Amino acid sequence: MISDDTLSSMLKQAKMLYEDKAKSDIKEALSNYTDLSPKPKYHVFPDNSRRNALCLSGTIPVTYRGSKYHIPIALYLTENHPYSPPYTYVTPTSNMKIKVSEHVNDEGRIFLPYLNEWRFPAYDTVGLLGVLTFAFQEKCPVFQVKTPGASQPPTSSSNPPYPTGSSSRTPYPIGQPSFPTPSDPPYPTPNSDTGYRAPYQPYANVPAPPPAVPPPPQHSYASSIRASLITAIEE
Repeated sequence: MISDDTLSSMLKQAKMLYEDKAKSDIKEALSNYTDLSPKPKYHVFPDNSRRNALCLSGTIPVTYRGSKYHIPIALYLTENHPYSPPYTYVTPTSNMKIKVSEHVNDEGRIFLPYLNEWRFPAYDTVGLLGVLTFAFQEKCPVFQVKTPGASQPPTSSSNPPYPTGSSSRTPYPIGQPSFPTPSDPPYPTPNSDTGYRAPYQPYANVPAPPPAVPPPPQHSYASSIRASLITAIEE
């Protein structure tokens, strides 16, 4: 677990305006999703602005059709965090491709109602990660690229093709291909679903909050997670 001093230094590099609340939110996310790690990064945002952000990158565990996978993601937290939603992306490795859908565009950017409806403290980073987990269980955002001469990955449910947390702490696949190829179930093929329709307006920075901020609830975000996911699936 990252130390408070190290995290505080990173928040200062990212020029976070609400350091205490940002630190609390980030620490809770890291304690629940241990394959993510923070790092200040210079990022080009969708409006072509360029500035420092705090990036949480790594993988989140997803159970898809009976097998456990680790999906690579990156969350870019802006200076208004946690009052503004993170810019959220799928970050495929070299042997993966993005599966474009209504929730993920061809650049890997993720669009979900939870991001558009973001209102801290009812919405937070650990809640967002939960929403992503549920969404990816319904529709996987990446698929394996089939390379010439590559052997077929195992398909037995007792030997999932992607490394699980019990095997090592390495969050990304190593060795043989880890995701099924587009023609090999259980992962979807590139043409199995409709293309990206971008049903949601791009979320923008939320205005700075008033000085007095109500205390966060005793983590009732589970209902928000499921409600947001249901909305996303229905749309």
